[in-house]
Amino acid sequence: MIDSDIQFVDSDHPSWDQYVRNHPKGTVFHTAGVVRVFAGTKGIRPYASAAVDAGGNIRALLVSCAVSSVQRFGAFTTRAVQFSEPICDDTEQGVRALTALVCEHDRYMQKRSLFCEVRSIGEAGPERAALEANGYVHRDYVNYVVDLEPGVDRLWAGLRKKIRQKIRATNRRGIEVRDDVSEEGIDRLYELLQASYRRA
Repeated sequence: MIDSDIQFVDSDHPSWDQYVRNHPKGTVFHTAGVVRVFAGTKGIRPYASAAVDAGGNIRALLVSCAVSSVQRFGAFTTRAVQFSEPICDDTEQGVRALTALVCEHDRYMQKRSLFCEVRSIGEAGPERAALEANGYVHRDYVNYVVDLEPGVDRLWAGLRKKIRQKIRATNRRGIEVRDDVSEEGIDRLYELLQASYRRA
């Protein structure tokens, strides 16, 4: 049963980013700033909505984008993509709020896209029940595996010419690639991602 006191708000809600920051599965893809970036990107129409209770507290939130491959064919060449799974309170009320929110999202996207895909970043949590209640099918992660056995020369030859040229140009500038999984390395990566989104 859906709570009758649930209302839907957009990413201008004053607690939007705070909810994302405080949620264990909140990501940059949920933030109001990224919603604005999506809105300014050609071929993408964002849909950002949160379910709030009678007190105005966010209980569930999702960000989706209608991504068009060919503009003139409308929904036939458009898919709705959630670059991170929707988030909700890990409570019965939170799951009910998200169930209603996903239903509202699907109603909106039905005439605007061919299908919706949710690109989950974390393990399935309470959001899975809300998605499945709306007809979504859970699939395990798809990981791409590159066979490294053939060796560097064969892998290098398998890259497109333009990519090889860019790698050589980067090497000439003295830039090197290092595998860094330390906390400092992750912080540096996050700064680079933020700078990239600011430029976009």
